[in-house]
Amino acid sequence: MITCIAVDDEPMALEVIERYCTKSDLVELKAVFREPVKAVEYLGRVRIDLIFVDITAINKAVAALPGKQSSAGKDDDASVFFKSGPQTYQVRVRDILWLEKDGNYINLHLKDRTILIRESMVDIFDLVSPAEFIRVHKSYVVAIKHIAMIETHQLTINGEKIPIGSTYRETLRSRLGID
Repeated sequence: MITCIAVDDEPMALEVIERYCTKSDLVELKAVFREPVKAVEYLGRVRIDLIFVDITAINKAVAALPGKQSSAGKDDDASVFFKSGPQTYQVRVRDILWLEKDGNYINLHLKDRTILIRESMVDIFDLVSPAEFIRVHKSYVVAIKHIAMIETHQLTINGEKIPIGSTYRETLRSRLGID
């Protein structure tokens, strides 16, 4: 029998996987996890043949691995998977210009396109490194290396003006060493 675990932050998705595994004679579901870090810890102790995992959970687990944050800036080919509807895109972190909140979604702005993902601003730093990105407004997170110009109330990336919220202004200036 194939031993497996399931990792997803959505309880409904985990319930579906549990139901299918219960009906199957081929797989034995050993555990389910809503937190990817706990799944990684479990995998360090128990041998598993198969993992059912949500792609966002993979990104969160990788971000939580020791040394991930410190090596992110050195790995120019680091990439993250983003789910947009039925498609999942692999995006190089260096290509992300900024992220813009749009209701329950985030517009992921790249040099050549924009990808709409369902993610919250609160969880976005689970997907991208805080060493390389900074929140400048309640609706915007930007890639520091792509900032071309900073003014008092806005900054420019790739010719586009992005607002700087008053609550984020001092943190931005401090982080960039601007007096």
